[in-house]
Amino acid sequence: MAGYCTVADVAALTQPTDGYKAVSDGRGQPTISQVQEFVDMIGDEITLAIQRAGYTIPIVSPVALTWLSMVNAFGAGSLAALTLAHHNTDTDPLHETLWDKYTARKNEILTGTAPLGTVNQDSNRPASLWTTKTAAGSDPGVSDIQPMVRRDTQF
Repeated sequence: MAGYCTVADVAALTQPTDGYKAVSDGRGQPTISQVQEFVDMIGDEITLAIQRAGYTIPIVSPVALTWLSMVNAFGAGSLAALTLAHHNTDTDPLHETLWDKYTARKNEILTGTAPLGTVNQDSNRPASLWTTKTAAGSDPGVSDIQPMVRRDTQF
């Protein structure tokens, strides 16, 4: 799966010295392929959050895709900053700031408040075991199948 942003989007946030290189320069800065891995990993996580929240997929709104690009760049940029910080210091304010922004936006996705369109009421989660077998207004004589377990069953 691909992410929602590009390596250039991540570079715009993290502003690496001389940009990301195709081959490691020995300074601990992630390479282009490593940053692309970060983009893809975070993009997959975002896609799972979108599916879990029950948004209508695929998301095609240009505004929503721009927002997802920003969220993806926050997460991937945080990982890129952490990689560089690992070689320099134990903590990095850029990593922490970007990670906080990413997790806040991911929580918006999970809670259904992200600007991504409609959240389906049916989130593909299984129905309760205790739902009634006849829907309101249906003909109760259509099926004579009895449930195997009833609410009052004692084991």
